[in-house]
Amino acid sequence: MKKWTNDPVNPAGKIQCNRVNKAISAISWEHNTTRTLSGIIGKKQTPGGPYEPDCEHEMCSSILCGGGTRPDVLKVQEEIGERYNWTVTKDNAKNVIADLEAALPALIAARPTKDERETQEQHDERVKQDAIEREQSENTRALRDKAVRDAFEAQYGEPGTLVQVPTGAQAVCARLCFDNSDSMSDYSDSHATLGVPLLLAITYGKAQTEAVARAVVSRFPELAAMEFDWKTEKWSMGHGNYLTSNGVDVPEAIGNERKPSRGGDRVTTGHWEIQFVSASRYEGKDGFSVFKGYSNAPQPAASGPVASQGGALGTVAKNEAHNGVEIAFTEKPSDELRSQLKRAGFRITRRPPWKWYQRYSEAAFLKACELAGVSPNAKAEQPDPAGALVEAQEAAYEDAQAQAIGA
Repeated sequence: MKKWTNDPVNPAGKIQCNRVNKAISAISWEHNTTRTLSGIIGKKQTPGGPYEPDCEHEMCSSILCGGGTRPDVLKVQEEIGERYNWTVTKDNAKNVIADLEAALPALIAARPTKDERETQEQHDERVKQDAIEREQSENTRALRDKAVRDAFEAQYGEPGTLVQVPTGAQAVCARLCFDNSDSMSDYSDSHATLGVPLLLAITYGKAQTEAVARAVVSRFPELAAMEFDWKTEKWSMGHGNYLTSNGVDVPEAIGNERKPSRGGDRVTTGHWEIQFVSASRYEGKDGFSVFKGYSNAPQPAASGPVASQGGALGTVAKNEAHNGVEIAFTEKPSDELRSQLKRAGFRITRRPPWKWYQRYSEAAFLKACELAGVSPNAKAEQPDPAGALVEAQEAAYEDAQAQAIGA
């Protein structure tokens, strides 16, 4: 097909040329434009009502590059082109535009149409089959996930033992990870996981410190024999606070779960990461699987609130003489923690021994336990005398941290 040109002797102006080009393009688009009909036959959209996907709908789509050649569109283009000798002048520009625009409605009406509409009976049957296929897919995925969990528990955990983490607490878990990065494609994923997280301990409060993580690791001989490095990635898209081990060999049954992005049939080398996981963020509905030896580890005793208890950051005591609740920290609280204390209504004493205090209530006691990093259900051996610090508190700092997670 020939191309349109602007007459050099009596040329059309810039505005005229733009309008002609627009009309030519509208005709040309019809080569690559199709119509699709969908929905249930005879079911009409309620005027002014919400969108109803099951109603009859018409959708037009165009291919930006390539496409086909419609004979009827080509015929119109050639007829109009020959009529004006493929030349646009100042005098005929208006007529060229009018002829092109007049031919367009018929071409739109004749667009190739793909009818995907269905009867109500066909629609109901399709919905039924989709539901069956979806259920089968979910069952297949559940069986696959269970097989992965069973294989992982058999290798590293206690098969059949699941533990629910209380609301407001956090889990310290071991996750088997591997580096799935691919330098050739500039893909970075150094924390790709295998299996499921295995519970090591339950902590209360929000402390995510190296001391707590290492205290937990020390309870499991298999993990304690490894070398761990402490990582802090508290930035956007960072991985948080965690311990990462040196390399470990991944058994074939576990490594077959995933194929590395850089090639290979299975994962052969990985590393353990000791992570802090909020119970609300864990997707497992049945609870956490546990690491091998967890059932033999002592757990925090479950009893009512008591007068005093030690934790990872400090101790919480009830001052019977002044009907107050007091927090004594083992080290100076950070600026952020001091701000949290003030917002929670706590004030600091005017002279040593320094304590944060407010009038006693159950809510104030629970908040104090949260800020001090202790469990409100962790029973102390002896009540703390009213208004006194726990003896040798600073010297027992590491022991208090371990006690907070039940070590």
